[in-house]
Amino acid sequence: MVATRTSLKIQPVDGCPFCPDNGMVDITARSKSGRTFIAKVLVRTDRGMVPARGAYFVIPVEHHIDYSTLDFDFLKEVAELKEVVGLSFDNEGFNLTTKGGRQIEHLHYWLMKAHPHDQPLGLHTLRQRHRELLTERRAAESRRRGW
Repeated sequence: MVATRTSLKIQPVDGCPFCPDNGMVDITARSKSGRTFIAKVLVRTDRGMVPARGAYFVIPVEHHIDYSTLDFDFLKEVAELKEVVGLSFDNEGFNLTTKGGRQIEHLHYWLMKAHPHDQPLGLHTLRQRHRELLTERRAAESRRRGW
């Protein structure tokens, strides 16, 4: 783990899990400029928060909600950090809105590695399958309640 404190004199947003000075993110590496970092994605399980296998975020240190407000080449730093961790990724990108899946209002870029037995699914297919699973779950709950 890399130290969470920065030397950029940036004020974190209270409670933001991606503002590194709040101490809630496990930083794997920092960019040379110190303006971005890469961190493992954590998921909630019955054992608490655990790293998701093959999933990382690249996050600007400074709190930004939209990439258009960045004053540096964020994607260049994404490429640099991908080299630093030495992994290749199968899917990457932004969730730009809450409707698009973003849950945390701090800009972050996904890097995901497919697992050996994963089906090659694109974002559209994943979202469609999620909708189907939600529909199946609602139908099962309705049947269970006798509706």
